[in-house]
Amino acid sequence: MEAVLALALLGLTIALGLLQLHGAPSRASVRGAAEVVAEEFRYARSRAVAHGTPVALVLPGGSPVTRAVYHLEGFERPRVVRVKRLEADFPSSWLFSGTWPLAKGSSGGGGPLSNRGGFSLASWGLSSSERAYVFLPSGVVVSDQPAFDGAFHILVCDGLRVSNEVEGRSFRLEATSTAATVRVTFAGDVSVERGVLGADSLGTVSPAPPDFLPAQPPGEPGSNRLAASPSMSLQASSSPSSGPAAPGSPRW
Repeated sequence: MEAVLALALLGLTIALGLLQLHGAPSRASVRGAAEVVAEEFRYARSRAVAHGTPVALVLPGGSPVTRAVYHLEGFERPRVVRVKRLEADFPSSWLFSGTWPLAKGSSGGGGPLSNRGGFSLASWGLSSSERAYVFLPSGVVVSDQPAFDGAFHILVCDGLRVSNEVEGRSFRLEATSTAATVRVTFAGDVSVERGVLGADSLGTVSPAPPDFLPAQPPGEPGSNRLAASPSMSLQASSSPSSGPAAPGSPRW
């Protein structure tokens, strides 16, 4: 009897271990991709400080998700100085910049658009769908993207569902799978946090490619920024939306 019980416990332990191992590669991939994105933010900040010119990390527009970021540099008519593509090293990871329901206690709102040095994001002539986070020579970051608790947030995940509606200029997240959040404070500090930072009432989905095409960078290093990216709109989805979050959920 004791032998049977021991074998049963051993089988249960092995089964639990296999379940944990099944999720480990996904978590590692998402975390790894998030760390790469965080390093791209740090690179943009250090370049802005070293060169004494605004440098932005930009997520391409035209889709809620992307697997690439690019850098723009200059006071006006910025040029592309760097492109980073993640699909080769992290084929199952996706970047999302938008809004999601916030837990109580989080304070939402927009980020700073200019600083005392006189730089204005409007002077760059970005399209409404380009999501730019501009580091200034002082090291601070300015952007017209949503923010909460004194920081901007980029989500990295291996599966997500986005609402068919757009809040202002931002897509709204409804559900996600394994995720990590890249947090960039207004002062320019960058960190990676586990999960969807500050989220409340989010659904869950299985790891899978999104039902829409990822946005692509507008040019390669050394080129001027090309024609404006397409306006934000969701591609046709094969799965119906689950509708908005519960009424009263704070948004940012």
